Amino acid sequence: MMKWLLSRWISKFERKWNYDASYLRDVLDADPRALTAFGKVAALSSYRKDVPPAAYCAAGIVGTMTEDCGPCTQLVLDMAQREGVAADVLRAIVARDCHAVRSRTRHALCGSESASRAGSRRLARGSRAPLRQARPGVACFRYDHLAPISDLEVRARAWPRLHPPHHRR
Repeated sequence: MMKWLLSRWISKFERKWNYDASYLRDVLDADPRALTAFGKVAALSSYRKDVPPAAYCAAGIVGTMTEDCGPCTQLVLDMAQREGVAADVLRAIVARDCHAVRSRTRHALCGSESASRAGSRRLARGSRAPLRQARPGVACFRYDHLAPISDLEVRARAWPRLHPPHHRR
């Protein structure tokens, strides 16, 4: 029963977003509980308080682009558009043009960009620097905004990693 429900959810998602989620079906076939657990993490971490949509989406777009998955990037761009983020803002985010967007979006974009570039180096060194010191551009955000933005950066990089290599281009 659970597999049937999850399969229907995947089909609905594919129709809604015009997106090939066959990799989710592969995960479902291999281990339905794994897909359920992964989905719960995404659902639990969808909290975003009152973070402006453009700033929130900037973090997700940069995280997704870091994983170099074209279909995933298009999906998050479509989702951002549906949330009302203007096309010119989305173009600036994709181009990583920090000066073409408003202040909060700029800080999220530049902070996410620097986090994705420096993240693996910091992990390798075992850095435990406080978030505000480790990431330029985040000092303007309250901590209740930093949590959802940082969480989205992590989730945006996790989903593309489920894809087989042929799906990524």
